[in-house]
Amino acid sequence: MNGSIRFALGWLLVGIHPAVAAPVPKELRAGDLQRITGAWTLTKAHLGEADFDSAVGTKWTLGADGNALRERSNDTVGKATFKIDPGTGVKTFDWMTVEGNTFRGVYELDGDTFKVILKIEGGDRPRVCKPTEGAYFFEFRRAK
Repeated sequence: MNGSIRFALGWLLVGIHPAVAAPVPKELRAGDLQRITGAWTLTKAHLGEADFDSAVGTKWTLGADGNALRERSNDTVGKATFKIDPGTGVKTFDWMTVEGNTFRGVYELDGDTFKVILKIEGGDRPRVCKPTEGAYFFEFRRAK
């Protein structure tokens, strides 16, 4: 390869690199809130790495305004608020109860599957969405 071709290829790669590595603009990431909004049915639940089967079947309804309802099979309804940040890396999800507790976590959204992991108390926010000691892990399917 002669020097002028290498020079041109080098400039081409330098020109492409910023476009490939640039963060996704916030307005393009904002779609997660619309995609999360709606009714979800809990299909898997873990406390740490242990199954938390008594919660399976719980319905969560997440509103675009950040308000949430949790309906259990025994007709109890819990109210809370949530906040997401799709970010440029880890997608954060915070759950705030009416009692004043805040559970910090992360989420994954893939079509009709929604996963959340929430740290039980203090400490660092989880970095991956899988059952972890000291955290609640939830997997939902969009309610039909």
